[in-house]
Amino acid sequence: MQAVRGGNRNLSMETFINFKDTTTGDKGRDYHGITDREDYIAKMTAVFNNRIIFPTVADKKTYHFIKGITLPHEPIRFNNNNGQTFVQYGEQVMDYLLGYCYDELNQIELCLR
Repeated sequence: MQAVRGGNRNLSMETFINFKDTTTGDKGRDYHGITDREDYIAKMTAVFNNRIIFPTVADKKTYHFIKGITLPHEPIRFNNNNGQTFVQYGEQVMDYLLGYCYDELNQIELCLR
């Protein structure tokens, strides 16, 4: 939302229509014709290329992405201490999460007024 509030006019929507392997005689397959692995690779590639994935509707043969917002690509660390696993996110992700918390708090305070 910061990108939109900040005046980002470069937002666009992209549609995944088919998957085609260019190294074989593959003529292309729609969303229902690809494997789970191909679906995962397509979506992971989209995220690595700063695309936000819309939820996929079960009966559709396509899915959609939002392009134009830079996503955080920070490593997530897993620390094991005395049999307990702790997750450590990067600073940018923590700033996003903290921003969400402040937005929720502001909405709650607004409702209480």
